[in-house]
Amino acid sequence: MVTTLEELCTNREQYIQTLMSIQNKDRQTVPFELNKLQRDLWPYLENHTWLQIIKARQMGCSSCIISAFLSECMTIPGTVAVIVSHEEYATQRLLDKAKFFERSVLKGLKPKLSHKSAYEMAWPEINSTFYIGTARASVFGRGDTIHLAHLSEPAFFPEGKTEELVKGISEAIPAGGLFILESTPNGRVGYFHGEFKNEDSKFLKKFYPWWWDSSYILTGELFEPTDEESELMLQYGLTIDQIRWRRDKVKSLGEMFRQEYPENDVDCWLVKGLTALPIDALLRLSNRCRPPLSEDDGLRIWRFPKGGNKYLIAIDAAKGLPTSDYSVAVVLDMRTGEHVATLRGKYPTDVMAAKSADLGNKYFNAEIAPERDGYGDAVIKFLTQRGYPRIYKHYKDKKLGWPTNQNRSWMLEQLSSAIRGGLTTWDKVFIDEALDFQFVDGKAQAPPGGYDDMVFAMAIGVSIKELPSYRYDRPRGEPVRYAEGLV
Repeated sequence: MVTTLEELCTNREQYIQTLMSIQNKDRQTVPFELNKLQRDLWPYLENHTWLQIIKARQMGCSSCIISAFLSECMTIPGTVAVIVSHEEYATQRLLDKAKFFERSVLKGLKPKLSHKSAYEMAWPEINSTFYIGTARASVFGRGDTIHLAHLSEPAFFPEGKTEELVKGISEAIPAGGLFILESTPNGRVGYFHGEFKNEDSKFLKKFYPWWWDSSYILTGELFEPTDEESELMLQYGLTIDQIRWRRDKVKSLGEMFRQEYPENDVDCWLVKGLTALPIDALLRLSNRCRPPLSEDDGLRIWRFPKGGNKYLIAIDAAKGLPTSDYSVAVVLDMRTGEHVATLRGKYPTDVMAAKSADLGNKYFNAEIAPERDGYGDAVIKFLTQRGYPRIYKHYKDKKLGWPTNQNRSWMLEQLSSAIRGGLTTWDKVFIDEALDFQFVDGKAQAPPGGYDDMVFAMAIGVSIKELPSYRYDRPRGEPVRYAEGLV
């Protein structure tokens, strides 16, 4: 049991819960007792684990971080802590919260506070400083030393500012320092979302859905939950009062509910009206994604070729430089419409042609349909030089390759239709690209820094498959299942 101030100063969790008070959601001043989320978060703060936190609104995450930073500033000499918020009002609220926590600690149990400026708290006798600023005005970089840093709601920072601050602060933090990015989602664009998808990120990802907050309940009359609600109750152990609260919020927020009060780390990034492909259908497909049966040098296979089946390979090609887009080939089973394999890499056009020809041979001389625009034209020429026997010839002009530029809108409509009702895919990379695919300046495309090569390769494939002139003679017999569980 911690009993002395000296012991409290070395046990900051107890320091906060013993000495600090907080205002609850009913504006009552109560002892600061960590809630469920804060208890889960605390070991990462204590161990200075770099974090990217995605969470619902008003769950006490910022309060926990501010109190942790304050406790270090007030107990460890020479500590410099920085919190940057997205706009002036939020910055002022965070500063007011920090000052409330500091005032709640009794005199004699804390170092003397000095205010250097409106947004800076300092403890001169131990040389510690706590700064809270606004993203638009904050600049950090060489020459600064920051031990503790927190970007609050960076998904809502001005364009380019999050990346600028992350780079500057990362350079200013010495070994053993702590850096936290914490925000509700704000669409599948920008640095915050990109960092969440970055597999090489320094930040550990933590996701907290709304039901981690025990106050998100609403009492009332009993009702019959929908299938979706029943599934949530069964999967996460939710009560009928939590579901009633959820219904009320969905009614008031509509599609924004999934962003403001996220339930999973997939659809929390989605905002209808921006995405160009069917969200709900893509999420259903996402739930069925599986690892490939085989993966080698950019080729992922979910179904191995079966004799008697006919296959189509649709290609969206790129230049093949490290900074260019990906070259993508998707393999469709023309009997079932199933997406059975993907070839994806930053290949030069001659390499892409060679790999596609090998893939076509593997799938019993599949018909290969590169787009004829851009770098696809070079792929067609290399395939022709290799003597590949089956290159798609357009049904109208009889020229080799698929004319994407002439059919862009129509083929995206075909893809949307297939996603809603006829497409079977196991490929999470395709689903991620399709969910990212949105209206940017009125045009359906990948967001800045994103990719849409798989989207267009798939759009080529499903468009060719649905052409009235494209006939397929169904083979006799039942298909062979090569992977149990892929249904």
